[in-house]
Amino acid sequence: MMKIAPHKTTKRLKLRTLSLLLALTVLAAGCSQAADKTEETAQSASTVKTMIKVEEVGKHSMGEPREGVAEVSASVKLDITAKTSGTIVSLIKKNGALVKKGDVIARLDARAAQLEKEKAVLALSSAKQSMAGAAAEFKANRLKMVNSIKQLEDQLKQQTRQDETVMEETKRNLDIARQQLAALDETSPVSSHESSVASAKLSLETAELALEQYNIVAPASGLLSDIKLQAGADVSPGTIVGSVHNTDKVSLKASLTAATADLARNKSDLIYYASGNESVQKKAQVVHIGALPDPTTRLYALELEADNGDGMLKAGSRVHIQLTTPEEEVVTAIPSLSIIREGDAAYVFVLSGGKAAKRTITLGRINDTFQEVLTGLKVGEQLVTSGQQSLKDGQAVEASQLEKQQ
Repeated sequence: MMKIAPHKTTKRLKLRTLSLLLALTVLAAGCSQAADKTEETAQSASTVKTMIKVEEVGKHSMGEPREGVAEVSASVKLDITAKTSGTIVSLIKKNGALVKKGDVIARLDARAAQLEKEKAVLALSSAKQSMAGAAAEFKANRLKMVNSIKQLEDQLKQQTRQDETVMEETKRNLDIARQQLAALDETSPVSSHESSVASAKLSLETAELALEQYNIVAPASGLLSDIKLQAGADVSPGTIVGSVHNTDKVSLKASLTAATADLARNKSDLIYYASGNESVQKKAQVVHIGALPDPTTRLYALELEADNGDGMLKAGSRVHIQLTTPEEEVVTAIPSLSIIREGDAAYVFVLSGGKAAKRTITLGRINDTFQEVLTGLKVGEQLVTSGQQSLKDGQAVEASQLEKQQ
Protein backbone atom coordinates (compact mmCIF):
# COMPACT_ATOMS: atom_id res chain seq x y z
CA MET A 1 0.00 0.00 0.00
CA MET A 2 1.31 3.40 -1.05
CA LYS A 3 1.78 5.99 1.74
CA ILE A 4 1.07 9.75 1.32
CA ALA A 5 3.66 12.11 2.57
CA PRO A 6 2.72 14.15 5.70
CA HIS A 7 3.50 17.53 4.14
CA LYS A 8 1.11 16.94 1.24
CA THR A 9 -1.77 16.10 3.60
CA THR A 10 -1.28 19.32 5.51
CA LYS A 11 -1.33 21.33 2.30
CA ARG A 12 -4.60 19.82 1.17
CA LEU A 13 -6.29 20.59 4.52
CA LYS A 14 -5.23 24.23 4.30
CA LEU A 15 -6.67 24.53 0.79
CA ARG A 16 -9.99 23.05 1.87
CA THR A 17 -10.18 25.37 4.87
CA LEU A 18 -9.50 28.42 2.71
CA SER A 19 -12.19 27.35 0.22
CA LEU A 20 -14.73 26.90 3.02
CA LEU A 21 -13.97 30.30 4.52
CA LEU A 22 -14.30 31.93 1.13
CA ALA A 23 -17.67 30.31 0.54
CA LEU A 24 -18.96 31.41 3.94
CA THR A 25 -17.81 34.96 3.25
CA VAL A 26 -19.67 35.09 -0.07
CA LEU A 27 -22.81 33.60 1.49
CA ALA A 28 -22.74 36.12 4.32
CA ALA A 29 -22.34 38.95 1.85
CA GLY A 30 -25.31 37.68 -0.19
CA CYS A 31 -27.52 37.41 2.85
CA SER A 32 -26.63 40.91 3.90
CA GLN A 33 -27.51 42.30 0.48
CA ALA A 34 -30.83 40.38 0.43
CA ALA A 35 -31.72 41.75 3.85
CA ASP A 36 -30.88 45.24 2.69
CA LYS A 37 -33.10 44.83 -0.38
CA THR A 38 -36.01 43.44 1.70
CA GLU A 39 -35.77 46.36 4.10
CA GLU A 40 -35.58 48.78 1.20
CA THR A 41 -38.65 47.20 -0.47
CA ALA A 42 -40.61 47.36 2.78
CA GLN A 43 -39.69 51.00 3.25
CA SER A 44 -40.72 51.73 -0.35
CA ALA A 45 -44.02 49.87 0.08
CA SER A 46 -44.81 51.81 3.21
CA THR A 47 -44.66 55.04 1.23
CA VAL A 48 -47.15 53.82 -1.49
CA LYS A 49 -50.70 55.12 -0.91
CA THR A 50 -53.84 53.35 -2.18
CA MET A 51 -55.71 55.34 -4.82
CA ILE A 52 -59.50 55.54 -4.33
CA LYS A 53 -62.39 56.75 -6.48
CA VAL A 54 -65.42 58.65 -5.20
CA GLU A 55 -68.77 59.55 -6.72
CA GLU A 56 -71.98 61.10 -5.46
CA VAL A 57 -74.81 58.82 -4.36
CA GLY A 58 -77.65 59.28 -6.85
CA LYS A 59 -80.92 57.80 -8.01
CA HIS A 60 -81.37 55.17 -10.68
CA SER A 61 -84.29 53.24 -12.14
CA MET A 62 -84.76 49.71 -10.92
CA GLY A 63 -86.66 48.81 -14.09
CA GLU A 64 -90.24 48.80 -15.34
CA PRO A 65 -93.19 49.38 -12.95
CA ARG A 66 -94.05 46.34 -10.87
CA GLU A 67 -97.25 44.65 -11.94
CA GLY A 68 -99.98 42.24 -10.96
CA VAL A 69 -102.64 40.37 -12.91
CA ALA A 70 -106.37 40.98 -12.37
CA GLU A 71 -109.49 39.27 -13.63
CA VAL A 72 -112.31 41.27 -15.21
CA SER A 73 -115.85 40.81 -13.91
CA ALA A 74 -119.08 42.79 -14.10
CA SER A 75 -119.20 45.33 -11.29
CA VAL A 76 -123.01 45.12 -10.97
CA LYS A 77 -125.37 42.19 -11.53
CA LEU A 78 -129.06 43.10 -11.44
CA ASP A 79 -132.04 40.79 -11.50
CA ILE A 80 -134.73 41.26 -14.13
CA THR A 81 -138.20 40.95 -12.63
CA ALA A 82 -141.75 40.94 -13.97
CA LYS A 83 -143.74 43.95 -12.68
CA THR A 84 -147.18 42.47 -13.31
CA SER A 85 -148.85 39.18 -14.13
CA GLY A 86 -149.59 38.14 -17.67
CA THR A 87 -148.79 35.91 -20.60
CA ILE A 88 -145.64 36.43 -22.67
CA VAL A 89 -146.55 37.22 -26.26
CA SER A 90 -143.07 38.01 -27.62
CA LEU A 91 -139.43 37.59 -26.61
CA ILE A 92 -137.31 40.49 -27.93
CA LYS A 93 -133.84 39.78 -26.44
CA LYS A 94 -132.04 36.52 -25.68
CA ASN A 95 -129.14 35.37 -23.49
CA GLY A 96 -125.83 36.97 -24.39
CA ALA A 97 -127.37 40.08 -25.92
CA LEU A 98 -125.94 43.49 -25.08
CA VAL A 99 -128.71 45.82 -23.96
CA LYS A 100 -129.08 49.39 -22.79
CA LYS A 101 -131.03 50.43 -19.75
CA GLY A 102 -134.75 50.43 -20.58
CA ASP A 103 -134.50 48.13 -23.59
CA VAL A 104 -137.55 45.84 -23.87
CA ILE A 105 -136.63 42.20 -23.31
CA ALA A 106 -140.13 40.68 -23.52
CA ARG A 107 -143.76 41.80 -23.83
CA LEU A 108 -146.83 40.50 -21.99
CA ASP A 109 -150.41 40.44 -23.23
CA ALA A 110 -151.53 44.01 -22.47
CA ARG A 111 -154.93 44.23 -24.19
CA ALA A 112 -156.83 44.94 -20.97
CA ALA A 113 -154.35 47.63 -19.96
CA GLN A 114 -154.55 49.12 -23.45
CA LEU A 115 -158.34 49.40 -23.13
CA GLU A 116 -157.95 51.17 -19.79
CA LYS A 117 -155.59 53.63 -21.40
CA GLU A 118 -158.02 54.31 -24.24
CA LYS A 119 -160.84 54.90 -21.73
CA ALA A 120 -158.61 57.35 -19.89
CA VAL A 121 -157.84 59.14 -23.15
CA LEU A 122 -161.56 59.51 -23.89
CA ALA A 123 -162.29 60.72 -20.36
CA LEU A 124 -159.58 63.36 -20.65
CA SER A 125 -160.90 64.50 -24.00
CA SER A 126 -164.43 64.77 -22.60
CA ALA A 127 -163.22 66.73 -19.59
CA LYS A 128 -161.35 69.15 -21.80
CA GLN A 129 -164.43 69.67 -23.99
CA SER A 130 -166.60 70.30 -20.97
CA MET A 131 -164.11 72.81 -19.64
CA ALA A 132 -163.93 74.54 -23.00
CA GLY A 133 -167.78 74.75 -23.14
CA ALA A 134 -167.99 76.07 -19.60
CA ALA A 135 -165.29 78.63 -20.34
CA ALA A 136 -167.15 79.81 -23.46
CA GLU A 137 -170.46 80.04 -21.58
CA PHE A 138 -168.81 81.92 -18.75
CA LYS A 139 -167.23 84.33 -21.17
CA ALA A 140 -170.56 84.98 -22.92
CA ASN A 141 -172.46 85.49 -19.69
CA ARG A 142 -169.84 87.84 -18.33
CA LEU A 143 -169.80 89.84 -21.54
CA LYS A 144 -173.59 90.07 -21.48
CA MET A 145 -173.50 91.29 -17.91
CA VAL A 146 -170.80 93.83 -18.61
CA ASN A 147 -172.84 95.19 -21.49
CA SER A 148 -175.90 95.42 -19.27
CA ILE A 149 -173.93 97.39 -16.71
CA LYS A 150 -172.72 99.76 -19.40
CA GLN A 151 -176.25 100.28 -20.69
CA LEU A 152 -177.52 101.06 -17.20
CA GLU A 153 -174.66 103.50 -16.67
CA ASP A 154 -175.58 105.25 -19.94
CA GLN A 155 -179.25 105.38 -18.94
CA LEU A 156 -178.35 106.90 -15.60
CA LYS A 157 -176.41 109.68 -17.30
CA GLN A 158 -179.38 110.46 -19.54
CA GLN A 159 -181.82 110.45 -16.62
CA THR A 160 -180.15 113.24 -14.67
CA ARG A 161 -182.91 115.73 -15.63
CA GLN A 162 -185.82 113.30 -15.42
CA ASP A 163 -187.90 111.93 -12.61
CA GLU A 164 -185.90 110.97 -9.55
CA THR A 165 -187.98 107.83 -9.12
CA VAL A 166 -186.82 106.51 -12.47
CA MET A 167 -183.23 107.39 -11.63
CA GLU A 168 -183.40 105.51 -8.35
CA GLU A 169 -184.73 102.44 -10.18
CA THR A 170 -181.90 102.60 -12.67
CA LYS A 171 -179.36 102.91 -9.85
CA ARG A 172 -180.80 99.87 -8.11
CA ASN A 173 -180.64 97.83 -11.31
CA LEU A 174 -177.03 98.98 -11.87
CA ASP A 175 -176.00 97.93 -8.36
CA ILE A 176 -177.63 94.54 -8.83
CA ALA A 177 -175.83 94.01 -12.14
CA ARG A 178 -172.47 94.90 -10.63
CA GLN A 179 -173.05 92.52 -7.73
CA GLN A 180 -174.00 89.74 -10.14
CA LEU A 181 -170.76 90.33 -12.13
CA ALA A 182 -168.68 90.15 -8.99
CA ALA A 183 -170.40 86.95 -7.94
CA LEU A 184 -169.86 85.48 -11.39
CA ASP A 185 -166.14 86.23 -11.22
CA GLU A 186 -165.88 84.67 -7.78
CA THR A 187 -167.73 81.46 -8.70
CA SER A 188 -166.24 80.70 -12.09
CA PRO A 189 -167.49 77.28 -13.30
CA VAL A 190 -164.19 76.83 -15.18
CA SER A 191 -162.38 76.02 -11.91
CA SER A 192 -164.39 72.87 -11.34
CA HIS A 193 -163.81 71.78 -14.92
CA GLU A 194 -160.07 72.37 -14.53
CA SER A 195 -160.10 69.94 -11.61
CA SER A 196 -161.91 67.39 -13.77
CA VAL A 197 -159.29 67.77 -16.51
CA ALA A 198 -156.43 67.36 -14.02
CA SER A 199 -158.07 64.23 -12.60
CA ALA A 200 -158.50 62.81 -16.10
CA LYS A 201 -154.82 63.45 -16.84
CA LEU A 202 -153.79 61.56 -13.71
CA SER A 203 -156.01 58.66 -14.73
CA LEU A 204 -154.35 58.60 -18.15
CA GLU A 205 -150.84 58.66 -16.63
CA THR A 206 -151.81 55.83 -14.31
CA ALA A 207 -153.12 53.81 -17.25
CA GLU A 208 -149.91 54.46 -19.22
CA LEU A 209 -147.76 53.37 -16.29
CA ALA A 210 -149.84 50.25 -15.90
CA LEU A 211 -149.42 49.53 -19.61
CA GLU A 212 -145.63 49.91 -19.31
CA GLN A 213 -145.59 47.19 -16.67
CA TYR A 214 -146.46 44.73 -19.42
CA ASN A 215 -143.00 45.33 -20.92
CA ILE A 216 -140.15 43.49 -19.18
CA VAL A 217 -137.16 45.83 -19.54
CA ALA A 218 -133.41 45.82 -18.72
CA PRO A 219 -132.76 47.57 -15.39
CA ALA A 220 -129.26 48.60 -16.56
CA SER A 221 -126.98 48.46 -19.54
CA GLY A 222 -125.01 45.26 -19.86
CA LEU A 223 -125.00 41.64 -20.88
CA LEU A 224 -128.13 39.49 -20.55
CA SER A 225 -127.87 36.12 -18.84
CA ASP A 226 -130.09 33.47 -17.24
CA ILE A 227 -133.11 34.49 -19.35
CA LYS A 228 -135.90 31.99 -18.63
CA LEU A 229 -138.69 33.24 -20.87
CA GLN A 230 -140.64 31.81 -23.77
CA ALA A 231 -143.74 32.89 -25.66
CA GLY A 232 -146.98 31.62 -24.09
CA ALA A 233 -145.56 31.30 -20.57
CA ASP A 234 -147.31 33.01 -17.67
CA VAL A 235 -145.43 35.15 -15.15
CA SER A 236 -146.38 36.67 -11.82
CA PRO A 237 -145.37 40.01 -10.26
CA GLY A 238 -141.88 39.81 -8.74
CA THR A 239 -140.84 36.74 -10.74
CA ILE A 240 -137.09 36.84 -11.57
CA VAL A 241 -136.84 36.10 -15.29
CA GLY A 242 -133.08 36.70 -15.78
CA SER A 243 -130.22 39.05 -14.97
CA VAL A 244 -128.12 41.72 -16.60
CA HIS A 245 -124.41 42.22 -15.95
CA ASN A 246 -123.56 45.89 -16.09
CA THR A 247 -120.62 46.30 -18.48
CA ASP A 248 -120.45 50.12 -18.39
CA LYS A 249 -118.31 49.62 -15.31
CA VAL A 250 -116.29 46.49 -14.53
CA SER A 251 -114.41 45.17 -11.52
CA LEU A 252 -110.74 44.23 -11.70
CA LYS A 253 -109.89 41.72 -8.97
CA ALA A 254 -106.39 40.56 -8.04
CA SER A 255 -104.70 38.63 -5.23
CA LEU A 256 -101.42 40.10 -4.00
CA THR A 257 -98.66 39.20 -1.60
CA ALA A 258 -98.14 41.37 1.46
CA ALA A 259 -95.23 43.19 -0.23
CA THR A 260 -97.07 43.92 -3.48
CA ALA A 261 -100.27 44.87 -1.64
CA ASP A 262 -98.29 47.52 0.25
CA LEU A 263 -97.28 49.03 -3.09
CA ALA A 264 -100.93 49.75 -3.88
CA ARG A 265 -102.00 51.03 -0.48
CA ASN A 266 -102.86 54.71 -0.07
CA LYS A 267 -103.40 55.08 -3.82
CA SER A 268 -106.71 56.24 -5.29
CA ASP A 269 -106.17 54.75 -8.74
CA LEU A 270 -103.84 52.46 -10.69
CA ILE A 271 -102.89 52.05 -14.34
CA TYR A 272 -104.05 48.92 -16.18
CA TYR A 273 -103.79 47.56 -19.72
CA ALA A 274 -105.04 44.51 -21.58
CA SER A 275 -102.66 41.70 -22.46
CA GLY A 276 -101.00 42.32 -25.81
CA ASN A 277 -102.11 45.96 -25.87
CA GLU A 278 -99.70 47.71 -23.52
CA SER A 279 -99.81 50.92 -25.54
CA VAL A 280 -103.43 51.57 -24.46
CA GLN A 281 -103.23 52.31 -20.74
CA LYS A 282 -106.15 53.48 -18.61
CA LYS A 283 -106.83 54.29 -14.98
CA ALA A 284 -109.00 52.27 -12.62
CA GLN A 285 -110.24 53.47 -9.23
CA VAL A 286 -109.08 51.56 -6.16
CA VAL A 287 -112.20 50.27 -4.38
CA HIS A 288 -110.73 47.95 -1.76
CA ILE A 289 -107.43 46.50 -0.52
CA GLY A 290 -107.71 43.74 2.06
CA ALA A 291 -106.36 44.60 5.50
CA LEU A 292 -106.02 40.91 6.31
CA PRO A 293 -104.89 38.05 4.05
CA ASP A 294 -107.09 35.20 2.90
CA PRO A 295 -106.69 32.47 5.55
CA THR A 296 -106.17 29.83 2.87
CA THR A 297 -103.98 31.52 0.26
CA ARG A 298 -102.37 34.13 2.56
CA LEU A 299 -102.89 36.64 -0.25
CA TYR A 300 -104.50 40.09 -0.04
CA ALA A 301 -107.54 41.00 -2.14
CA LEU A 302 -107.36 44.04 -4.41
CA GLU A 303 -110.47 45.35 -6.19
CA LEU A 304 -110.58 48.15 -8.75
CA GLU A 305 -113.45 49.67 -10.72
CA ALA A 306 -112.94 50.74 -14.33
CA ASP A 307 -115.15 52.51 -16.87
CA ASN A 308 -116.02 50.27 -19.80
CA GLY A 309 -118.35 52.36 -21.90
CA ASP A 310 -116.58 51.17 -25.05
CA GLY A 311 -117.13 47.53 -24.08
CA MET A 312 -113.47 46.64 -24.62
CA LEU A 313 -113.14 44.70 -21.35
CA LYS A 314 -114.89 41.34 -21.36
CA ALA A 315 -115.94 39.48 -18.23
CA GLY A 316 -113.55 36.61 -17.57
CA SER A 317 -110.60 38.23 -19.35
CA ARG A 318 -107.43 39.39 -17.59
CA VAL A 319 -105.51 42.65 -17.47
CA HIS A 320 -102.16 43.81 -16.12
CA ILE A 321 -102.17 46.27 -13.22
CA GLN A 322 -99.22 48.57 -12.60
CA LEU A 323 -98.69 48.67 -8.85
CA THR A 324 -96.01 51.33 -9.15
CA THR A 325 -95.27 54.18 -11.54
CA PRO A 326 -92.03 54.70 -13.52
CA GLU A 327 -91.21 57.56 -11.17
CA GLU A 328 -91.54 55.33 -8.12
CA GLU A 329 -88.99 52.93 -9.60
CA VAL A 330 -86.30 55.65 -9.57
CA VAL A 331 -84.67 55.08 -6.18
CA THR A 332 -81.40 55.60 -4.31
CA ALA A 333 -78.95 53.09 -5.79
CA ILE A 334 -75.18 52.55 -5.89
CA PRO A 335 -72.74 50.49 -7.98
CA SER A 336 -72.77 46.88 -6.81
CA LEU A 337 -68.92 46.78 -6.84
CA SER A 338 -68.77 49.50 -4.17
CA ILE A 339 -70.49 47.24 -1.63
CA ILE A 340 -68.44 45.24 0.90
CA ARG A 341 -70.16 42.18 2.35
CA GLU A 342 -69.46 40.46 5.65
CA GLY A 343 -71.76 37.49 6.05
CA ASP A 344 -75.31 38.78 5.89
CA ALA A 345 -74.21 42.35 6.53
CA ALA A 346 -73.32 44.93 3.88
CA TYR A 347 -71.50 48.19 4.21
CA VAL A 348 -69.78 50.90 2.16
CA PHE A 349 -67.32 53.70 2.77
CA VAL A 350 -68.27 57.34 2.35
CA LEU A 351 -65.88 60.24 2.33
CA SER A 352 -66.73 62.97 4.82
CA GLY A 353 -64.43 65.71 6.09
CA GLY A 354 -61.38 64.07 4.54
CA LYS A 355 -61.98 60.78 6.34
CA ALA A 356 -63.43 57.45 5.29
CA ALA A 357 -66.53 56.51 7.27
CA LYS A 358 -67.81 52.95 7.32
CA ARG A 359 -71.57 52.89 6.77
CA THR A 360 -73.85 49.87 7.25
CA ILE A 361 -76.61 49.76 4.61
CA THR A 362 -79.78 47.80 3.84
CA LEU A 363 -80.01 46.60 0.26
CA GLY A 364 -82.96 46.10 -2.07
CA ARG A 365 -83.33 45.19 -5.71
CA ILE A 366 -80.59 44.85 -8.33
CA ASN A 367 -80.78 46.26 -11.84
CA ASP A 368 -77.76 45.77 -14.07
CA THR A 369 -74.70 47.18 -12.22
CA PHE A 370 -76.69 49.09 -9.59
CA GLN A 371 -78.34 47.95 -6.36
CA GLU A 372 -81.06 49.73 -4.43
CA VAL A 373 -80.20 51.10 -0.99
CA LEU A 374 -83.13 51.07 1.39
CA THR A 375 -81.40 52.58 4.43
CA GLY A 376 -77.99 53.91 5.35
CA LEU A 377 -77.24 56.38 2.54
CA LYS A 378 -78.54 59.70 1.29
CA VAL A 379 -78.47 61.17 -2.18
CA GLY A 380 -75.47 63.47 -2.63
CA GLU A 381 -73.12 61.73 -0.19
CA GLN A 382 -69.59 60.94 -1.44
CA LEU A 383 -69.39 57.17 -1.98
CA VAL A 384 -66.06 55.36 -2.31
CA THR A 385 -66.43 53.17 -5.41
CA SER A 386 -62.85 51.91 -5.76
CA GLY A 387 -60.10 51.15 -3.25
CA GLN A 388 -62.59 50.72 -0.41
CA GLN A 389 -61.20 47.27 0.49
CA SER A 390 -58.04 48.81 1.95
CA LEU A 391 -59.79 51.51 3.99
CA LYS A 392 -60.50 51.54 7.69
CA ASP A 393 -63.25 53.39 9.52
CA GLY A 394 -62.06 56.90 10.35
CA GLN A 395 -58.96 56.66 8.15
CA ALA A 396 -57.76 59.99 6.78
CA VAL A 397 -57.78 60.23 3.01
CA GLU A 398 -55.40 62.68 1.37
CA ALA A 399 -56.27 64.59 -1.75
CA SER A 400 -53.41 62.89 -3.57
CA GLN A 401 -55.14 59.56 -3.12
CA LEU A 402 -58.31 60.61 -4.92
CA GLU A 403 -58.91 59.88 -8.56
CA LYS A 404 -61.48 61.65 -10.62
CA GLN A 405 -64.41 59.39 -11.47
CA GLN A 406 -64.74 59.24 -15.23
